Amino acid sequence: MAKTSGKKGEYTAGQIQVLQGLEAVRKRPAMYIGDTSSGGLHHLVWEVLDNAIDEAMAGECTKIVIELIEDGSCRVTDNGRGIPVDIHKGEGVPAVELVLGRLHAGGKFDAEAYKVSGGLHGVGVSCVNALSSSLIATIHRDGGRHEITFERGSVTKPLKKTGKNSGRGTTIQFIPDPEIFREGTRFNRRTLQKRIKELAYLNKGLSIQLIDGRKDEEEALNVTYLFEGGISEYVQELVQNAPTLLNEPFFCHETVPGKGESSGVEVEVSFQYFTQRRGETLSFVNNIRTHNGGTHVTGLNMAITGAIKKYMTEYRLEEKGLKIDGESIRYGLQAVLAVRLHEPQFEGQTKGKLGTTAAKGAVQTAVWGTFYRWLEQNPSEAKKIVLLTVTIAKATQKAKKAFELERNKEVFGSGVLPGKLTDCILKDPSRTELFIVEGDSAGGNTKQGREAEFQAVLPLRGKILNVEKVISEERLLSNVEIKALIQAVGVGYCPEADYLPDRVFEDLYPTEDAAREARAIKRTFPVSEMSTVARGGMALDKLRYNKIIIMTDADVDGAHITTLLLTFFYRRMYPLLEDGHIYVAQPPLYKVRAGKDERYVADDREKEAVMEELADKNPVVQRFKGLGEMDAIELWDTTMDPDKRTLHRVQIVEAEEAESVFQTLMGKDVESRKRFIERNATKVMNLDV
Repeated sequence: MAKTSGKKGEYTAGQIQVLQGLEAVRKRPAMYIGDTSSGGLHHLVWEVLDNAIDEAMAGECTKIVIELIEDGSCRVTDNGRGIPVDIHKGEGVPAVELVLGRLHAGGKFDAEAYKVSGGLHGVGVSCVNALSSSLIATIHRDGGRHEITFERGSVTKPLKKTGKNSGRGTTIQFIPDPEIFREGTRFNRRTLQKRIKELAYLNKGLSIQLIDGRKDEEEALNVTYLFEGGISEYVQELVQNAPTLLNEPFFCHETVPGKGESSGVEVEVSFQYFTQRRGETLSFVNNIRTHNGGTHVTGLNMAITGAIKKYMTEYRLEEKGLKIDGESIRYGLQAVLAVRLHEPQFEGQTKGKLGTTAAKGAVQTAVWGTFYRWLEQNPSEAKKIVLLTVTIAKATQKAKKAFELERNKEVFGSGVLPGKLTDCILKDPSRTELFIVEGDSAGGNTKQGREAEFQAVLPLRGKILNVEKVISEERLLSNVEIKALIQAVGVGYCPEADYLPDRVFEDLYPTEDAAREARAIKRTFPVSEMSTVARGGMALDKLRYNKIIIMTDADVDGAHITTLLLTFFYRRMYPLLEDGHIYVAQPPLYKVRAGKDERYVADDREKEAVMEELADKNPVVQRFKGLGEMDAIELWDTTMDPDKRTLHRVQIVEAEEAESVFQTLMGKDVESRKRFIERNATKVMNLDV
């Protein structure tokens, strides 16, 4: 790195820095892996795993093994061709050293080596190397076993042939650098398992094994995923145990020829329809999950919408005066879309959104024709989709009318604030916070300990209604605590849609249970989930606080109140969750005192660690029964001070999973909740009752 010189405040040539090699990655890691928290940590695994998957897509790999090692490292092994170990003529060093040690070096630039791949810019695995305290690459190739070692991106042991071997493949073992990942370097088993299973669905016939033998886990894990049904099997899993529309998922697999030298676009899609909730589209490009969609998803939406509209027109199934839009057609759609193409263009190195223009046309061409022919060949299935579309469209029209702010004028239209709210001084919502606490005692301490300039306090008495269960608008607005909460936040709320006629789905369920089924379908359109509609009805520009912080006692009762509040926000103020305004505070459960040394800890595991550390000082433990037991200064220092506190932002990462959890744990179905408890009871070691 070039040295800087010059006086403070000057801007001359001396202030220009040139970052050499992988220094740029270590200096600005978020540019390459998204962030340095849990997401970025696991992104390291994805980069190494993607290289192995690319070998599978090239037809050169049939098995991948991921191992979590006791020393904190992750080891990924594949039986592909192995990274080349011969000397690169232009650079004079082994090819593997270039691939792992330099940005923009790799085989993905050569169309002959990889027709399609997830890695495009030659920075993925070199970023892993740069952000690891150590990395060892072992390559079985050309009849030998070769090994090279790095530390923080620099070679410490040059490539060396360590033995003979008749097999082939690559093993990358790395330890994330704690200097970069300061929030922790421990890999989450569940996060890895979910992605690995996903990749196995996307690559039918590929075996992917996950081994976790770390001693601090409750039990060892050794699981292998291998799916011959591919993404159709994936869709079946996504919709399991939920009412669906079609007898079998729709499936399409086409390759649309490219123009000129382009090798074309391979399109694979499968989908099913939910009848009682909103679906989502999981999209992938060369096995890379595109969380933010892109041109391929746009093409899919256009194809499905166009085919349904044409079918309704051709077979005279339209209703006069009813506007059918894409949202209504695709409301219950649960789809998996996977495309493969050479050199896709992503927005950013983390590949969250596809920008390749050709993908939109290719997907639209492949799916539109196949889906329309399927509709004509399966008229009974087509009728179900049309009926669901019309029902959703009608419900949407009625819901939008109900969203007029005058409908809830008595609650929030007058601008009157609830009497129990202790407001802050600032009126700039970008700088203000609202603490929702349980009870007057906690409310009193919070008011005394807060920073009055920007922190407001709303104490709630008791537990609010569980809005996951069907609750009339009258009952909702008659609840004093919920009414106060709506008034304080200031944006209104999403009314529950109870507009569908009892027997609207009778044609779909021609059985003696048709009426019961139809009543269940009345929740087909939970308005709170439909972001675009919800935003149209809520006065989001009237939001009074940028951070809405749930602060309850650190015990089971407090956790239940937090869950009820989160259910309310999820169902009735969904856009606030989407925009990242909802937080959960983490107050301490214990105070450990040893002489002048005082520590506040959040749970039993942390308490035991502190007790062991202070064992020679005879520590004394105080358990807080609630926030009301803490004095105002303690509450400020541990839970409310922006410079010291821990806040957890509540985010919807997986919409389908979130919907399932809320329905299971907070809904009316007692049996599904009982099964969930039985399945997970053994995982709870210390239950606070």
